Formats: sequence, structure tokens, C-alpha cells
Amino acid sequence: MQTKTLLKHLINWGANKTEIQAPNIYFYDWESDLLHLDPNGYTIEIEIKTSKADYGADVVKKWQKHQHLANGEGATPNFFYFAVPESLPVEDLPSYAGLIRVASNGRVWKVKEAPMLHRTIAPTSIWKSIAKSIYARKFTFI
Repeated sequence: MQTKTLLKHLINWGANKTEIQAPNIYFYDWESDLLHLDPNGYTIEIEIKTSKADYGADVVKKWQKHQHLANGEGATPNFFYFAVPESLPVEDLPSYAGLIRVASNGRVWKVKEAPMLHRTIAPTSIWKSIAKSIYARKFTFI
């Protein structure tokens, strides 16, 4: 399953669960495949992986990001998930991460809940920043 297809299914799944969804947004100090802001003001990052090699390389390639997530250093989301196709075997899931599986028919489910990395609620300035980024991108493509 391609990243674009997983992203579409994840956005559909999150439509009634979140206030704002921002795909492929550069936030924190890295790009997030999908960032959710939930009704309580918590941020949820979803990192999409489509193959075992892609999943295995992520922690090595993005080691600074994963160090921040593991140690709670700097600005990080409240929750962090990997999202993978339902058939992809996932080994050695980091303790700070949850796991979401996506079926080709669009079914999405959480296999493992992500632990809360911190309790800081996103201030209005973060909501505005994300909304402006989405708005700017939308009108850049028209």
C-alpha cells in the first residue's frame, strides 16, 4: 500500500476524532506525515511507514527526532504513532510510540495505544500556526 493511500485512510479515520488534521506539515523540528489536534488540545503525530525497510530505517535516519520523543526533549507531540499496512510486521516498537494498522479497504485500528509523552496542551498560537500552514498550502495549489 502506498503512503498516499494510507494517508487518505488515516485522514478519513481521524475526521470525527480531531479538530484539525494537517498532512505533511513541518512542525516541531521535523516534518510530520500527519499531525492531529484533538478536541482537548493535545497533539498527535502519525508517522506513516509502508515497508519493513522504511520502518527500520526511520529511527536511524531521524535519530534526533526519536531522541527527542524518547527523552521528552524540546517540543514534541503529546502522542506519537507509527501507522503501517495491516500486513507489515513491526518489531521493536519504541516505548514512546503507539501502533496503528491500516487495511486496504480503509479500515483503521489502533494495535497499541501511545503513551502520553507530556501533558502540555497546545496553545491557541499552535492551532493558528497549523491552520495558516494548511491555508497557505491549499491556495498555493489552486
